[in-house]
Amino acid sequence: MITELSADQLPVARALLREGFPERGERFWELGLTRLHDAALRTNAGLPMGHLLWSQGQAVGVALTPIGLRRDAQGGVLHWVNLSCWYLQSAHRWRLAQLLRHMLGRPNSLFIDLTPTPDVARILQASGFAPANQGVVLEALPTHLLRPAAACLRPWTEALHPAQSWVGPQAVAQALHWGHQAWVLQPEGQASELLVLRPKRLCGLPGMRLMYADSLASLQRHLPVLARALLRQGRCVLEREHRAGVLGYGSSLRGRDVCYVRGEGLGDRVDRLGTECALFELS
Repeated sequence: MITELSADQLPVARALLREGFPERGERFWELGLTRLHDAALRTNAGLPMGHLLWSQGQAVGVALTPIGLRRDAQGGVLHWVNLSCWYLQSAHRWRLAQLLRHMLGRPNSLFIDLTPTPDVARILQASGFAPANQGVVLEALPTHLLRPAAACLRPWTEALHPAQSWVGPQAVAQALHWGHQAWVLQPEGQASELLVLRPKRLCGLPGMRLMYADSLASLQRHLPVLARALLRQGRCVLEREHRAGVLGYGSSLRGRDVCYVRGEGLGDRVDRLGTECALFELS
């Protein structure tokens, strides 16, 4: 039997996750599950936080599924589902495909898995997922200072929230509550764009991870504007997804963190808001 994970079952989920990932401490799971529950209450009311797999009255598997509300091309509501933190006890791992089919049955949804193991990646591809990027790029921000960019950058406020962004102000406010930064990029002669970043140490240096961008290509064109703002904070490295295009001077491609997506609509966006990258203190 497979059931949706309820608030009173979070201790059951935590025990299974600690069993499956013993290298992670109690604090890691306690904080992440608290944030998962907090997000469900604030922005995703009524949507499941995850699923439990049962056998003879005992929980034998868990899969967390943070869900974000997004806006589709017609202005309707779309569910952005992150398949996160899976664990099945060894005697029940043959039921992984059953659990996956159950989770993928949610209508009107896009699905993402940010950290699949090689074995899970093969299962995902057999289930209609495809790689959404080619790894991540580390940008040495000082190298971008001399590049021109016809754009301005302002700290995000609800009043400045870009009308065309597929995330709502609630999702941004939640990210700020968790210590992220949000900016509004205004390219000259174009509509404004939302950027959300999370502080992170990169190569031993203070940096930022890109968590959301309305357009990755636009961000790359106007990166000098963001570089100046971040360098004023003492942050000198930016981690972002790499999808296509030639890397410039100061950009270093790392062939890791290839994520998988099933469904249409992501386009040129980067969207990790409310996913495991935000919920858990991942390195």
